[in-house]
Amino acid sequence: MSAQGPSVSSPLSTGGAGTFFERDVAAYWLAQQLLRWIPPIFIETSVIEVSLQTEHLGWKTDDFLITCEGAGAVHQKLAGQVKRAFTLRATDEECRKAILDFWQDFKNPAAFSCATDRFVLVVQRGTDSLFGHFGRLLDGARRARDDADFARRLATPGFMSKKAAHYANEICKIVGEHEGRVMTPAGIWPFLKVLHLLSLDLDTATRQAEGHIRGLLAYTA
Repeated sequence: MSAQGPSVSSPLSTGGAGTFFERDVAAYWLAQQLLRWIPPIFIETSVIEVSLQTEHLGWKTDDFLITCEGAGAVHQKLAGQVKRAFTLRATDEECRKAILDFWQDFKNPAAFSCATDRFVLVVQRGTDSLFGHFGRLLDGARRARDDADFARRLATPGFMSKKAAHYANEICKIVGEHEGRVMTPAGIWPFLKVLHLLSLDLDTATRQAEGHIRGLLAYTA
């Protein structure tokens, strides 16, 4: 025992904070379905169906599956995972599992269409590094004309941050070990294009997302 007394575990690490956050995210989507509201990412659609814990439907990305309807009754799917916090590192087991769940669904055309569907990683409060560098990596993938243009953007000093390039290499390591071959940023470009980050401050002091949904429900009622 140290002179400062025994150490105490954080309530966040022992009190099921991640479970409560996942519950609140589910309520967020269910409220959007009730209102047939416009969701993040697919802003030209409305939410018509919410499925939770979708492994039994054949998905690896199984925290939630949001079905949205746009013009002409075209349906688009938003498949997501919920993480109170997330560290993008090839040696982090939770990170590896999350990326590979996305990747395996990405490779399954029976479940996921690159033309219409998207993946989303929902975090409670993302770090500057996660949203500032990983977020820009994903945005850069969407802006690139093709895989060669994306590789050029990463390789051009000052065009994208070194941290963004590092994150691309970490994902290459994770996917490459799973596939049993060397993966390059150009090779994962189509995957990065369909992956999004979303921060929801549910179950926090600010609760902006919750206030927004409560306001919409009150207005509708």
